[in-house]
Amino acid sequence: MRATGWIGWGAASVLAAALSASATETSSEASCNQPLPGPFGSLAFGDIETKVNDWNRFLRHLNPKSSPARQIETYRKKHGVPIRLVPPEDLTRLPPDLSRIEDFDVPCGTDIIVFSRSLDASNLPGSGLLRGERVLEIDSDGHIVLRWIVPTSQGGVAAVRGSSIMVRSWAGSLCRLATGEQRLHHDVWLAIKTDGSFKVVDPDPSTTEPERAECRLPESFAKSAYAGCWRFKDLDSGAVRIMVFDAPCT
Repeated sequence: MRATGWIGWGAASVLAAALSASATETSSEASCNQPLPGPFGSLAFGDIETKVNDWNRFLRHLNPKSSPARQIETYRKKHGVPIRLVPPEDLTRLPPDLSRIEDFDVPCGTDIIVFSRSLDASNLPGSGLLRGERVLEIDSDGHIVLRWIVPTSQGGVAAVRGSSIMVRSWAGSLCRLATGEQRLHHDVWLAIKTDGSFKVVDPDPSTTEPERAECRLPESFAKSAYAGCWRFKDLDSGAVRIMVFDAPCT
């Protein structure tokens, strides 16, 4: 799972700041179209900036007396929430009218940010060209028991409950903000089911970190430099579950 970040690598961050200053002096809206020399910056397509500014505005007006995750889950049901996905190798294959951000400023490639209510492949934007990352459960013989698709650039699997996995994530301001606007960040979990449906939930501070486990990696992970196996205790049954996924790429 690839670790993520916005503009902020060396000289690129200096140039980004200069571009941002000139771009936001006359605007109170966020700008997602920030191309930079080399593999840095971001490009906006379709009506993504409208969606981003609605999202940023929603975050600024969260009720401080209520759970952020619960409010974000309500937003997901109505509008979808921003998720990061892996693009095809040839970005020109993506439909020009697909509402998206192409974010080049990530450690292990380009992320595509879209708004979606589900991770089910048939419901994802992009006509099947965008994909998430895999999480598998295997048995003691290495046979695959269950499969999940998760967004890229997340914080890893935090817990397992029945047919759902809890993935560490965050909900925060997107794109280059207007001058003086505070960037917001809320830690949340995504409770993802095997059918791709998910909910935004509060992190559970009582969970313990999983243990690394010895296992035979499934063939689909054989070429991954970041794949590993982890031992979890099911939050409901207490049963030991062996999960396979890619650790964050840094």
